[in-house]
Amino acid sequence: MWRTLICIFVCALAIFVTYPAPELSPDVTEWKETGKSFTFNGHNIFYHDDKGSGPASKVVVLFHGYPTSSYDFTKVWDGLSERYGRIIAPDFLGFGLSDKPVGYEYTVMGMTDMVTSLLVDLEVESFHILAHDLGDTVAQEVVARFNEGKFHPKLKIETVCLLNGGILPEHHQPRLTQKLLLNPYIAPIVMRLMNFRTYCRALGECFGSSTQPTEEEYRDHWALTRYNDGHLVHHGLIQYIGERFANRDRWVSALAETKLPLHLIYGPSDPVNTPTTFLVSFKKLVPNSSITELPNDISHYAHLEDPQGVLNGYFKFLDSHLGEKKEAKKEEKKEKKEEKEKKEEKKEEKKEERKEEKKEEKKEEKKEEKKEEKKEEEIKVEKKEEKKEKEEVKKEEKKEEKEEKKKEEKKEEKKEEKKEEKEEKKENKEEKKENKEEPGQ
Repeated sequence: MWRTLICIFVCALAIFVTYPAPELSPDVTEWKETGKSFTFNGHNIFYHDDKGSGPASKVVVLFHGYPTSSYDFTKVWDGLSERYGRIIAPDFLGFGLSDKPVGYEYTVMGMTDMVTSLLVDLEVESFHILAHDLGDTVAQEVVARFNEGKFHPKLKIETVCLLNGGILPEHHQPRLTQKLLLNPYIAPIVMRLMNFRTYCRALGECFGSSTQPTEEEYRDHWALTRYNDGHLVHHGLIQYIGERFANRDRWVSALAETKLPLHLIYGPSDPVNTPTTFLVSFKKLVPNSSITELPNDISHYAHLEDPQGVLNGYFKFLDSHLGEKKEAKKEEKKEKKEEKEKKEEKKEEKKEERKEEKKEEKKEEKKEEKKEEKKEEEIKVEKKEEKKEKEEVKKEEKKEEKEEKKKEEKKEEKKEEKKEEKEEKKENKEEKKENKEEPGQ
């Protein structure tokens, strides 16, 4: 019975302190009306895509933090507009003026996919990143994909600048409200009991004592948080804290190993990321990053507390990078020139080598020709000798034939002579016989 009454009381109190949702102020209403939206995974994402007075090719993309929205960057917007030709700032799903589906699995990976999809949809080719808090974590995943060559091939990152955020999860000190929202049993009650005053108290802890938001600014942040029943999704949204620990090595290594120009603008009065732990470790773990340390009274929301200080630090970083880029281009030009000269030298050397080779080849060819000629002469001489020998043989054969013929003729003559002798003898015999017979008659 008592439990039922307590539950009814808590529910009634929750409805009482959170209903109705606050109206948007004229400034936030104008922000909403001048923004745009696109669809991602069946949900509407609110974003600003404004033209600046800088070069059209220069684009900056702004990643906001938890629990606020892209409206956080309004105090640095004009300064960025002077530097860039285009400023793009989305509200992550579940934040600001974007859809806030209850029961949705909100993840850093999903936020990164959304940002990638938006930039491709807007036909962005190259861009600079300026991120804060949760936005830092999204930026870390973007850099990790970029380092691995798995970021969208049409998108090129120029520079990355991070404001205060849980970049190193082991040094992140969540506020009490965040701890309560992480608890799946307590979170539903906390989300429903949260009202303007408790929200201001929790958010105010992340500002310096002398840089607190005004009443109107608090009301704007609260109205954007409550928009689309946003207070009901904070248990899902805050799961990024667990993701930071699960992906700690991947995301810290992404910054430490990247070749992208990297900068940190840090408010040292931050209770979430204290200088004695966070900043000391960051310098050791990410030595490739330059750092701007703001005055001691600036806390977690540096871009709202000291917008000019943030812009000065950011632009100094960009100018330094631009100077380095120019020097790099000079060096690259010099190297290319030297490489070209070396290539020309090699070409000349090859030409000379080829000439020498051709000379040698010609010499060899002449030698071969002479050899061939000599061979031909030898063959001719051999043929002559053979011919001569053949003629000699023929002569000898003819001579022998003649001699044979003579011999034959002589034989024939002898035969004739013998024959004649025989005939003669025969005749002589017959004559004698006849002579003998005649006297008897």
